[in-house]
Amino acid sequence: MTDFCDKDALHPVVVARFLFTRKFPCAQRALGFDVSGVDLEVAGDKVTLNGAVNSRAELEKIVLAVGNTKGVATVENNLIAPDYDPEQPSGIHIVVAGDTLWKIAQEHYGDGNRFQEIFEANKPMLSDPDKI
Repeated sequence: MTDFCDKDALHPVVVARFLFTRKFPCAQRALGFDVSGVDLEVAGDKVTLNGAVNSRAELEKIVLAVGNTKGVATVENNLIAPDYDPEQPSGIHIVVAGDTLWKIAQEHYGDGNRFQEIFEANKPMLSDPDKI
């Protein structure tokens, strides 16, 4: 059995499956999410997230982690965060074939050299800036 407290053994899909069970708080810490105020409901392949988180960045990472879990087709996001404004565009970029972090940084920031900021913001879902 995988040691869920061994950060090197963690895989985002495995962690997402156990993220909300409260049985593996070390997995939550490894991903950097505080999910203490989040409730999760599962109905078939649909996951509904309810509750509050600390920031919009955390909210978006949680939604992405759950949405990228094998067997999850849709995520209904009912999470709230103090700095979340649903009228503002999301910081989420849908990756398509041919995308690179450089290209995304150039598109969103006007400077491809800022790709490292995108990489850092998306850890641990990205393990290498050249593999997205």
